[in-house]
Amino acid sequence: MTGLYRCMRIKRLIPFLALLATAGAAHATPVDDFKTGTAVQVESATVDVGNGPRTTSGSGLISKQGGTFAFALRAADLGVELPITINLRGSVTTGGWIQLDIDDTYATPIDLGGGHRLSRVTGRLTMRALPRDGSERHDVGNVRLQLAAASSLVAYGDWGSVTIAINKLQLLGGVPQPPLTSFVNPSTELICSGRAPTYHTLAVWLADAATASGASVELDSPQGAGVRVPPAVVVRPGTRTSNVRARIEPSFVGRVRLTASAGGIARSLDVTVNPAGDCERR
Repeated sequence: MTGLYRCMRIKRLIPFLALLATAGAAHATPVDDFKTGTAVQVESATVDVGNGPRTTSGSGLISKQGGTFAFALRAADLGVELPITINLRGSVTTGGWIQLDIDDTYATPIDLGGGHRLSRVTGRLTMRALPRDGSERHDVGNVRLQLAAASSLVAYGDWGSVTIAINKLQLLGGVPQPPLTSFVNPSTELICSGRAPTYHTLAVWLADAATASGASVELDSPQGAGVRVPPAVVVRPGTRTSNVRARIEPSFVGRVRLTASAGGIARSLDVTVNPAGDCERR
């Protein structure tokens, strides 16, 4: 992921993250959701053991202790050809990042072949937790961890030590949430413009009840459109639906297509705003 793309994505997520922050108990942060989750998957990794960077396209599903940041990866999941499992123990930094620390010592050094034995692996991975896009399925979970700072592992053995640079790492985790099924206008009444901004209630529905701390549904309206929706709404845990408060700009008349997405499913809704006189004649 280039620096420009990463910057653009973070800027796009700012209003979404702000909404989740104001949702209080209805929705946890991505850090909290990752901690709650019980599975992790390596989405991609690029490492360098000193002979050039090597990239792996990911791993299978990896079990994680729910309610903690603790989990284990095989070195092979990171593209490192070592016959070991790496135990990661996490904590949250003051900046809100997840710090994953590794310090594994082998009472019986591991035979790597060629007469070499591995006795210890240490390291620290600093990760940024971001909500996954509504366009993505959340089978593993609703959070993506991205490497936030230069990170590395150090392998110790009879040869001394060697640094394994982690150039790129993306992990999936968090809480699986059901996909979107519909985005609707529950009212049959005409929507009409006014001299001041007016509001109309729409609704999103999930395929099943939201779990854990609630499911977020991303919303979008065309830039400069006469009907606007917030960047996201949260479906509370144990429920399938949430209201969406759409703002209609003063004196706007016309049709606007709005979009909602969650769990890899997107739904559109055309909202027609009629002249004020149409409602007055009812």
